[in-house]
Amino acid sequence: MKFNFWKGLWKPKSLTPTLSHRLYRRMYTPQPPLNREMTVLDRSKFTVSLNLALAKFPDPKYIAQFAKECKADILQLRSINHVQKTDDNGRAVLLRHDLDLEGGEDVASKVMSQLSPRGKELLTEAQADITKIVKDLDYDFWRADEIFYSVLPVTEKDEIPSGFSMVGHVAHLNLRSEWKDYDRLIGQVILDKNPRVKTVVNKVDSIDTKFRTFKMDVLAGEDNTEVEQHESGCRFQFDFAKVYWNSRLHTEHDRLVSLFRGEASSRERKQQERAKRENHEKSTETAVEPDNTPATAVCDVFAGVGPFAVPSGRTSLFVMANDLNPYSYEALEHNVKLNKVSEYVKCFNLDGAEYVQQSMKLLDEHRRTQPTINPVQVRKRKAGQPVVKQDIPNHYSHYVMNLPDSAIEFLWSFKGLYTTVDGLSQDTPLPHVHVHCFHKWEAGEEEPSKEETKAALLERVYKQIDVRLDPNEVGMHWVRKVSPKKDMFCISFELPKEVAWAPQVNKE
Repeated sequence: MKFNFWKGLWKPKSLTPTLSHRLYRRMYTPQPPLNREMTVLDRSKFTVSLNLALAKFPDPKYIAQFAKECKADILQLRSINHVQKTDDNGRAVLLRHDLDLEGGEDVASKVMSQLSPRGKELLTEAQADITKIVKDLDYDFWRADEIFYSVLPVTEKDEIPSGFSMVGHVAHLNLRSEWKDYDRLIGQVILDKNPRVKTVVNKVDSIDTKFRTFKMDVLAGEDNTEVEQHESGCRFQFDFAKVYWNSRLHTEHDRLVSLFRGEASSRERKQQERAKRENHEKSTETAVEPDNTPATAVCDVFAGVGPFAVPSGRTSLFVMANDLNPYSYEALEHNVKLNKVSEYVKCFNLDGAEYVQQSMKLLDEHRRTQPTINPVQVRKRKAGQPVVKQDIPNHYSHYVMNLPDSAIEFLWSFKGLYTTVDGLSQDTPLPHVHVHCFHKWEAGEEEPSKEETKAALLERVYKQIDVRLDPNEVGMHWVRKVSPKKDMFCISFELPKEVAWAPQVNKE
């Protein structure tokens, strides 16, 4: 195939609608003009005038037929309707945007020579009138990535910093320092191109190790970080500038809540089946109320605003949730009430290690004052399914520790967990501990294998609890890639009896 250059791009001489031609048309997509000197957004600098061919049909009945049979010949640019209304209230069709309309020859003849055989046949039969028009593509036409590529000093589109995460109405960026001069421009474009976004913020320092918050700079839009986020069928309201929230963890939130719920569901199904049998056997008598079933108790050590605790409560799990950040604690209490799970979720504002050491005592005190959970309709039940009352258990089934930067360093506080309350025995079930953590490696090093990563993480655990865990008995779930040399994991294990019944220790 022969090629020539046209407007800076190669163009096939023979413009038949073949597969290779369709690939070419996708390649020849209009682009905004380059403005590499721009650091303050000027929307007027992105207008491109496009020469297009317009085919007016005297009889409108041909329009639908032409659009159906000659798709390769009609305009296929986003947000531009190929059917246009003419000045005399008629209808016309815009033809594909890559037609060569330059030159002094007759426009209609030049266009017809570049169309498909069926397209030429239908236009001739319909006696269509072909003219040239100019269509302006302004700032509103371009996508954010196209504008960034025309403005930012990049050579590849993969380098464009267009990614962000949404938290309510806030778009959260994490721009590298090299984009500092363009941060306002980037923020404004993201605001313009995303209707859901009302505020654009950029992280300006690392996450605070105590409260997991970070300083942020409002780049565009409203100076309002009070958000409402929907996740796992729950509503969460909080000030994004004062608490920790990561929308990329929603899959991990769902995974662990489902794991907690799986055990409770199995127990409840057995209880409900037994109640159904008893009711069937005594169908002539008053239906019997099923016996209470033990609740599944979960201890959320670093609860934040409640992404684990609130969904767990909505599935009738009993959760004792804690966070040291006073703003997170306030939002946690609010979200518990907002989602109507106050019977299932209790909130605390303590240091993580102190909370773990007191967790069994807090559970024991609660079950003594309120031994039974009053059923609340937070989870839909099938018709005829009995309401099963739940008794608060004397132990936790799960501890979740979502503080990946340092959660492992809090494991020492589990020593002596079962020695803090009376009434427990050596047969009391041991909790499963789910610890989120980071594992990173240095530049120049190969990414470690799964076995090497687990070994390194278990060595860190051993330094805290002084008990070696069997790698085969420890689950390790990859959560996400934080950076090219840093991954987030969740390791899960049953708390060793030697730890639970060891003497308690205190660290200053």
